[in-house]
Amino acid sequence: SLFVSGSFNGLSSNYSASHLHTAMAGSAGGVAVTLNAAVAADNKSGVYLASENRFELTTDQKTALMNRGIYVNIHSENFASGELRGQVTPPVTASFFASLSGSAEIPSANTNAGGAVVVELTTDDSLVVTGTFAELQGDFDASIAGGSHLHASHSGTNGMVDFLLNAEVEANLKAGAYLVKDNKFAVDASQIETLLNRGYYVNIHTSAFGAGELRGQVLGDASAYFKTNLSGLHEQPKPVITDAFGAVNVELTGNRAIVTGGFEALSSTYLSSHLHSGNVTASGGVEVTLNATVAGDTSGVYEVSNNTYTFTETQLDAISNQGLYVSIHSQTEQGGELRGQLLFGDNLFPDKSMLLTPADNAMISVSGDITTNFQAT
Repeated sequence: SLFVSGSFNGLSSNYSASHLHTAMAGSAGGVAVTLNAAVAADNKSGVYLASENRFELTTDQKTALMNRGIYVNIHSENFASGELRGQVTPPVTASFFASLSGSAEIPSANTNAGGAVVVELTTDDSLVVTGTFAELQGDFDASIAGGSHLHASHSGTNGMVDFLLNAEVEANLKAGAYLVKDNKFAVDASQIETLLNRGYYVNIHTSAFGAGELRGQVLGDASAYFKTNLSGLHEQPKPVITDAFGAVNVELTGNRAIVTGGFEALSSTYLSSHLHSGNVTASGGVEVTLNATVAGDTSGVYEVSNNTYTFTETQLDAISNQGLYVSIHSQTEQGGELRGQLLFGDNLFPDKSMLLTPADNAMISVSGDITTNFQAT
């Protein structure tokens, strides 16, 4: 028998239903079991009592459960396909999650591929990696040391391979899965510390993107994830031309925010960095002073131990509305050399714009004073 117990709260709209579905992280699957929630009067929170949620599983469902192929999905009126989801895993020391996208690559890869991975730190000091990926633009390239890995480095920086992952790839080489039986690894104390400091990322290599088509930072379990890529071109009111780059992730659980990531190649000595309030075209005041561990004056990382903050209600509202941004200040660019707006979830490239006018091969005549300045509008 399977007994289900637990709770949920804070739905954005009225509760509709909840189930156990059959699929691994990164994929969606059909309903296996309908759960029985005792819903509160506000219809936005509830509990699962073991006495009301005892189920007899089929042999296939038991196998799926042991292989991390079952997830909980809670549906609401606003999110009919699901507002809350969580993969079912055995009791572990700690559980981590990586959402895979092309935008996390350095530089970003323009792809519609995606996926997700769950990483378990088990009680016997092992890592178990499970999940799926799909819709690769290029073919999965196993010739690159097996095709996918756990690399050791913070978001926004590149690092060396630490673990070779074993993907079961579909015949078309565009999708695959990481199964429990093939992806359990012994870890030492140093590797555990790297994991806890958000210092690992998953990278999937393809024929179209040899350096990586899909990447995802291995982050702690959280209620919401906000991410940004840092660039001088994002600075306001005037973009900054710089070779520097970086990325930041924010894990939000209740009012606790964990900020991690990194930056490299500032044009001059690092001065400071902050979370500011303001939309993408505005500049705003400092909300949080970040604590970078700096290397060589021009590069640095944000570690969990000194970048965990308690947000105010105003700050929670701002980040939920994508109204916070990261700014990194340097000696020569004291107004900010790198900036990035904190966006909810993974970001995709916009659709390619079509040039409607002038038509192809059209002749354009421009006349006037030779000193006239032209400005794009």
